[in-house]
Amino acid sequence: MKRVIRDFRSLDADLRDRLAAAFPQGIQKADLLAFPVGGGRRIYGVELVVGDTLYIIKGDFREKKRGFTLLWEGEEGGEGDFSDEDEPY
Repeated sequence: MKRVIRDFRSLDADLRDRLAAAFPQGIQKADLLAFPVGGGRRIYGVELVVGDTLYIIKGDFREKKRGFTLLWEGEEGGEGDFSDEDEPY
């Protein structure tokens, strides 16, 4: 199986649609994968299998009432800009 890491911001429309179809109720805490990076920080992502390819879609996740919301820089309201202390849960 081929493994690919993609940032949500760089996804094409087809992969965004597949991601939405894979998580119709939103991304839940159990769906998130955490990867440690320098300085005690972590990046988060979710798995998406398309054919013989396993995608890890990384992004900034913020907990909402009904699952997690994927946020990215440039989103209206500036919610994509988090400090290093912000955790998704």
